[in-house]
Amino acid sequence: MTPARRQPYSFIRHLAWSVWLNHDPKRCIVTIFTAYYDASGSEDDKDGVLVVVGLIANEYKWVRFEREWHAALEKFDVPYFHMKELGKDRKAGTGVYAKWKDDDVTPRLFVRRLLKVIRRQTNKMFCYGTILKDFRGVDETYRLHEEVGSPYVLTTASCYDLVNKWGRVNYPKDRGIHILEDGDCGQRDFLKLAKRMGQKPFTLPKINKETGEWFIPFQGADLIAGAYRHAANRRGTVRTFEDYGEVFTDIANKLAQKSLIYDRRTLVAMCKAQPDKFPKRV
Repeated sequence: MTPARRQPYSFIRHLAWSVWLNHDPKRCIVTIFTAYYDASGSEDDKDGVLVVVGLIANEYKWVRFEREWHAALEKFDVPYFHMKELGKDRKAGTGVYAKWKDDDVTPRLFVRRLLKVIRRQTNKMFCYGTILKDFRGVDETYRLHEEVGSPYVLTTASCYDLVNKWGRVNYPKDRGIHILEDGDCGQRDFLKLAKRMGQKPFTLPKINKETGEWFIPFQGADLIAGAYRHAANRRGTVRTFEDYGEVFTDIANKLAQKSLIYDRRTLVAMCKAQPDKFPKRV
């Protein structure tokens, strides 16, 4: 068993105080965004699904989230959660999870514990996905990328917009902070779009280069995004909802959420509804 880990300094608490100075932490809304790609880690992948997740909680809950997440990591003696390393079936883990190879019980209990933290310490989850092959197929017929940019820009902007609409309805008098995982492919263009729209999201690396500490909230969003991407890739091949897998069904049944996807049908419908904005290619 490794020694107990020191809980890192809370960047969310520091950021909230920097932005708002004296404030009520239960009225400070912070959204954590992360994107989940295929194995190659790029929106240039020819197949698969790009998923963007936004997890919302107030500052008070995020601080509790960090504390409970650390407790879960310590209990299972792992330094962080990373969906790709754990493996989609939780039986072929690599890195820190290699010790659980062929262990059907421990990784399942580990993920359940983390999902409980997310369920307890977040207010809402938003998820938007784009089927990359469908995006490129529709782009061959309509002037899609000229208007919406890359799949990352479209997917992230759509998720971001859902979050802002929710905030205006549920917290009309409160300001919010948006934090994006730094370095995603296509992020620079999204940030330019956000600036034109008067938005100022923050970006933060997954791992602090100076301390080596992981930014805990991104790990929660990574769990959700990985599960949704795995489920989206199985669309049309499953017979029952349960066939999507235990993690996804647990998320879908127990988390307050809204999830949407851009596939060929929805992309074509969007283009046809706005012919001046998305004319056909000549």
